[in-house]
Amino acid sequence: MFVRARKINQITWTISNLERAGIENYDYISIACGSFDFFIIIYKLQGKKVLRVWTGTDVLKSLKFWDYRIRAKICGLFCNHVVEAPWLVNELESIGIKANYVKHTFLL
Repeated sequence: MFVRARKINQITWTISNLERAGIENYDYISIACGSFDFFIIIYKLQGKKVLRVWTGTDVLKSLKFWDYRIRAKICGLFCNHVVEAPWLVNELESIGIKANYVKHTFLL
């Protein structure tokens, strides 16, 4: 599994929580903080399974700024989406992206 993220705590959250939720069979997981991720398209064109993890700030930027919204929609055509909070599902649906909620659990 290849994970791309900008912060180490997001990488830790992604690997631990997605494996616990049974979503470990993805070839590429993107936590790109609202930016356009070319790897999503490249991996999908190779026939691989791609997942994008949304956090609160990613969704907020996509709702507020039109350029983030366009990038999110383009990347959204090539991957599945998960969010870390249940209300983010509705917020992403308002801009046309269907996401699944994965319960956030903390490592003790």
